[in-house]
Order: sequence, then structure tokens, then C-alpha cells
Amino acid sequence: MVALISASKLALSFLPQVEVITSLFIVFTLCFGWRNTFIAAILFVFIEIAIFGFMISWVVLYFIYWPLLVTVTHLISWGFKHRDAKLNDGKIKRKTTKVTFVVAITSGVLMTIFFGALSAVLDMVFMGAIGTGQFWEFVFWRYVAGTWFFAVHIVANIVALPILVPTLTKAIERIKY
Repeated sequence: MVALISASKLALSFLPQVEVITSLFIVFTLCFGWRNTFIAAILFVFIEIAIFGFMISWVVLYFIYWPLLVTVTHLISWGFKHRDAKLNDGKIKRKTTKVTFVVAITSGVLMTIFFGALSAVLDMVFMGAIGTGQFWEFVFWRYVAGTWFFAVHIVANIVALPILVPTLTKAIERIKY
């Protein structure tokens, strides 16, 4: 999981703010569960540090955001994640439901919006704006300054999530069961 996520990030690095990491973490959470994907999220951040170095603001952002995305995906899909289907040989095959896809895709888009807001807050925290009395004003203007980047990120995930999540989940379910 970590290798695929890291490789996909590097492969798309020439396109600013376009990523499939969100889609992959959602798919892996639906297919392999919270624990495995949560560990992969933590390992992914360590791989990122090894490749790109350590910058406190984005490292903290990644350590908060990616495990949170995995946890949110797990929690919202928990109650209606699978539909059991009995195969001809008597085995039970589990399939992810359409409702799960809609909920997971919606949460992925909302989490992408949250990523931009969290990024702006953490940037201001690490720039020392907390004690200034203008913290939220600085956060607002930091967010406004990054609007084009955030918009591209959100639109890219609005396009990618409905295509990748169902397709990859169904492919993994075919292989897995």
C-alpha cells in the first residue's frame, strides 16, 4: 500500500495539487480495514520525510490528515460497508455497496476541503501567529492566498474519486475473494 501510494504521488508530482492519494487511502480502508490502512498512512508520512526532508508544518499536517482520512472513511462506512453474496460453491463474497461509495466519495471531497483549511491553520501556528491577536485573520488570508491551489486540489478529487474508488475497490474485491 505504502509503495503504491508513494509511487503514485511521485508519478503525478508534475501536476500541482493533483493526487490520487486520497482515493487510494479510501479504497484501502474499504478493502483492507482501518488498522492496516492506518499503519500504511503513518508509514507513508515517514517515507515522505525520507524523500522530501523534514519541514514541521507539512509533517504535522500529514501526521494529522492522512490517519484522520482513514479513520473518517472507516467510521462513516462502518455500518453499511459490505453486502454478502453467496457464491455457487457455498463461499460468501463480500461486496462494497453503492451507498458506501457515495458516502466515501463525499467524505473524500469534504476531507480535501478540510485539508486546505487545516494547512492554513498549521501554517499560521508554525509561523508564530498564535499570540498576535490576529490569528484567525492571518489564517483567513493564508487560505485566500492558496485558493487557486485548493480549488485545483478539490476539483481534481471531485473528478478522481468517483472514477477511482469504485473501480479500484471492485478490482481489489475480485482479487481478494
